[in-house]
Amino acid sequence: MEHLTLQMLVVFVGLLANIGLYCFVSMRYGSWVGPITAWFAIEIPAVFIFELAYLSMATNPGSVLGYVVIYSAYFLFALSFVLAYVYSSVPSALVKSFRFRPATKLAAATLLFVAVFLYLPIFKLLAQNGFSPRDVYVVTRTGFGLAYFGSIVAANLFLVVMLFLPVSRWLKIVSFVFCVFFAYLHGSKGHVFVCFFILLQYFWAVRGLRIGIVRFSLFGLIAVVVAVVLFFLMANGIGFDQIISLMVGYSDYARNAVMLVDSLKDFHYGGVFLEDNLYTRLPRLIFESKPKDFGAFGLAKQFFPDSFYLDQGVPSFGLGVFYADFWIFILPVLGVAGAWSGFFAKVFFSRVRVYKSPSDFVMLCFFCGIGFIPVGGGYLLFEHFFLAVVLFVLCSISALRIMPRKFLR
Repeated sequence: MEHLTLQMLVVFVGLLANIGLYCFVSMRYGSWVGPITAWFAIEIPAVFIFELAYLSMATNPGSVLGYVVIYSAYFLFALSFVLAYVYSSVPSALVKSFRFRPATKLAAATLLFVAVFLYLPIFKLLAQNGFSPRDVYVVTRTGFGLAYFGSIVAANLFLVVMLFLPVSRWLKIVSFVFCVFFAYLHGSKGHVFVCFFILLQYFWAVRGLRIGIVRFSLFGLIAVVVAVVLFFLMANGIGFDQIISLMVGYSDYARNAVMLVDSLKDFHYGGVFLEDNLYTRLPRLIFESKPKDFGAFGLAKQFFPDSFYLDQGVPSFGLGVFYADFWIFILPVLGVAGAWSGFFAKVFFSRVRVYKSPSDFVMLCFFCGIGFIPVGGGYLLFEHFFLAVVLFVLCSISALRIMPRKFLR
């Protein structure tokens, strides 16, 4: 019981430290929605609050040392991000070096068509077999990569372009509602929340709205309601009274990271990172010999073999994959990673404020923790930059005057 109390103390201190960090950023910029809002909205419940609830019921949790290492890593990443974002100076050359194109209606129409077209094979599954969206998430783990990930990426880009277009507010609302419903049809709660994060990021970074603590609290309450409803809709065969227990289970990636600290003896020295960033970029349709036990999946095969061989999704290890690679050096590695993300988040925020470009906005979202490509592994910097270039190309077609300028803009 004493050890359990110490573990709860570690998590509770980490919770207070991260909340204090968020308050510091919010008061400094006069808005409670800012560069770490997406991180705060996901990590605070999943890593801290749900884990405290779990520890209050647990009988055999991980070691105190494991909790100290992992929760120190979470805080160090956030701290280095904030320090880099708040105190770094952005060279003017990075802001003025290249200008992306503004949004166009043709780009929005193209992305909408691509999203719907790529989703058609999955929609056929829904229509023929009566799958619920969560069933779709399970059965599309293998063989549907282009349809599943391509359609949700195109939908996210469509939402971004619509927000930047000078169209009516009602059309933007309809586009947002469509994207939320479309994300729901993919069977992942994370996809739905990305739509909300994109919207909040747009209000903060592009519109320059300063959101006070009362309105932020209201947003938080709405987010809790949406989360509970999504859990209920996507959890097959359980009652509403079991939803809270299911939500608490989503803190397992913090526990799994602690488990790696306690159990792992053979370290990979960057091998997990390299495999995650190599094999995730190889489509199985072309590279049929692509292994399934690469990177973090190899860890899942070792520690959760039943889930791995079912091929219906495996438990995540959170920051534990960095421990598997770098041992105790996880702390300086994540400190550098946080500073890197914080600095470039500030760079692209500055560019968004100057140019109002959806391409810069995509990069800002990426460095603020809002991923457009939900593959679940790898550091997808180059892929997000490629998406920014795709938007640039689509929005540049108007310059070629292939179609009437009135329609394009």
